[in-house]
Amino acid sequence: MLVPGVESPHLCAQCSDYPCVKACPVEALSIDDDTMAVLVDKENAQAAAYA
Repeated sequence: MLVPGVESPHLCAQCSDYPCVKACPVEALSIDDDTMAVLVDKENAQAAAYA
């Protein structure tokens, strides 16, 4: 459960429908074709933080 004002790591649950990948507005997330793991493009993710 998320608690306002408390920062904690958010671990990927590897959902079968990948809602985070679909929802990312800067396309910083993708799916590895071989492992089906969610990958984070750090440059796009960091750019979104400053947008």
